[in-house]
Amino acid sequence: MRKQLILGVLACVVLFPGVSRAGGFRFSIGWEDRHGSVHFGIETGIGRRIRHLPVPRRVWVPGHYVERIEYVRVPGRWERKWVPPVVRTVFVFGCWETVIVQEGYWTRVWIPPRTVPHTVRVWVPGRWVLR
Repeated sequence: MRKQLILGVLACVVLFPGVSRAGGFRFSIGWEDRHGSVHFGIETGIGRRIRHLPVPRRVWVPGHYVERIEYVRVPGRWERKWVPPVVRTVFVFGCWETVIVQEGYWTRVWIPPRTVPHTVRVWVPGRWVLR
């Protein structure tokens, strides 16, 4: 019994200074006034800090306008187009003359349907976000 008691005291003398030197586990809670945030810290038995865990804060983001691009479909249509006359300059009896080879005329041209970008201002309401 006496040997077991001596062994127990010897183990405490050897082990407890190591544990106290290592620091065991420590928990810390702090408040940073500069950023207005709370942090939690954990220290292990080695004595090094694992990490600070910042607590997210709620921040109000006010409403604002955002420009968005919407694509609008423009249907196809017929359009009138003027085709200019075809002319040629020829040399007739010692002088140059402009001769109409084909007269100008109106024609119908099909403009196919297409999608065009259109900029729109949209109001985005205010909201709370975590930062």
